[in-house]
Amino acid sequence: MLRSILVAFAVASVPVTTTSAQVLLKPQITENSKSRTTIEVTSDQTLTLAGMPLETKVRQFMITNDATGKKQADGKYIVNGSF
Repeated sequence: MLRSILVAFAVASVPVTTTSAQVLLKPQITENSKSRTTIEVTSDQTLTLAGMPLETKVRQFMITNDATGKKQADGKYIVNGSF
């Protein structure tokens, strides 16, 4: 019992510090790479006008193919994409 009280007191007496850091998120680009992305979006909506419900359902599906070339002299990349 005494041990648990001492442990609780020791933990409570430790100052709590928070560390905040500025993190910069940048995409990592690989030269001469290819990627394929599949996107599907579904939307179901109900609009009520004058007490009458109007329902709409939409489904969109898209596939993109992207190819990254070599890094240019100015530090930029050329990305060719197709839908």
